[in-house]
Amino acid sequence: MDNMTAYFPYPLHHCKILHLVRHGQAMHNVEGDKNRDALLSPHLFDAQLSPLGCEQVDQLRKHFHASGLLNRIDLVITSPLLRGFVLVTGGEGLWTRPEKEIAVVSHGIVLQQMLNVLGNDCNNTIRTTLCKRFDNGELRSVVIVDKTGGMQ
Repeated sequence: MDNMTAYFPYPLHHCKILHLVRHGQAMHNVEGDKNRDALLSPHLFDAQLSPLGCEQVDQLRKHFHASGLLNRIDLVITSPLLRGFVLVTGGEGLWTRPEKEIAVVSHGIVLQQMLNVLGNDCNNTIRTTLCKRFDNGELRSVVIVDKTGGMQ
């Protein structure tokens, strides 16, 4: 075993799997790429998906079915915005949930910040890879561990 590899076994009842999904490309992404000020426009607040965003959603849906994820996920967290939004502050609320596999559909920056908080104890190489910017329609799955022993 090289000195960069480490294994940390944890009992399954102290673990949860998060499937983090960034919403598909929406019209605010398209307009914002042309002009950043467009992101402040009230008509883009709850922007609809672009044609590419619809394709991304379709590909994700197919992946969820083909991979069996659809049958394993116990809880989906999202918001009333069409493109999906959730703010789970540092993941703390997740430990009170009985579900083991949770899909969080949100904005890329929210997912990235969640991973920044959850990845505080990772080595820098893993943290850099884990916390990189999300692409539209990207799915990233991670296992989180309650190391306090408090989870039942």
